[in-house]
Amino acid sequence: MAASPARADAAISASADAVYDTAPAGVDVTLPQGDRGRLIIPELDISVPLYDICGLSDPEAQAICDAKDSAAWSTPLENGFDEDGQDVIGDHKNQGFDRIEGAVAGVTKAYITRGDQISTYTCTAAFDGINKADPCLYNEDGQPINWENTDGFLTYTCLENWQHIRIVEWSPV
Repeated sequence: MAASPARADAAISASADAVYDTAPAGVDVTLPQGDRGRLIIPELDISVPLYDICGLSDPEAQAICDAKDSAAWSTPLENGFDEDGQDVIGDHKNQGFDRIEGAVAGVTKAYITRGDQISTYTCTAAFDGINKADPCLYNEDGQPINWENTDGFLTYTCLENWQHIRIVEWSPV
């Protein structure tokens, strides 16, 4: 699989960089990273390179999500929205991303590594939602959620089908 091209303007929205004498348990900065880094959630046994899908065709973006060791990263401003929102990371449940269902608000920690930098986040919400195949994701009441957590990001994966999804929001620590 070809990675999406590296972009100089592709920066993680949240500035949650932390300085560690040693990496937190389960966080290995030497693992391969995508052009947006690597998402690591040790408690849920999730560790996956992140690839920017903005500007890619639907088949190209789907190929990144379909690849075994990669997750798709999308930014609202790059998807045609005129206001900032939270970044979105998506991957398939059959590739282990279903484990995000185990995230607990206020407890579960996630890390994004970029080079030797480690950004730390905590789960702030976990709920079922709806994917309508448009740029927004929705809560179960049909309300768009892309602007609820603009300092952080969300992860999502399919449940019984692509329209019914599990959403987990993450905020900088």
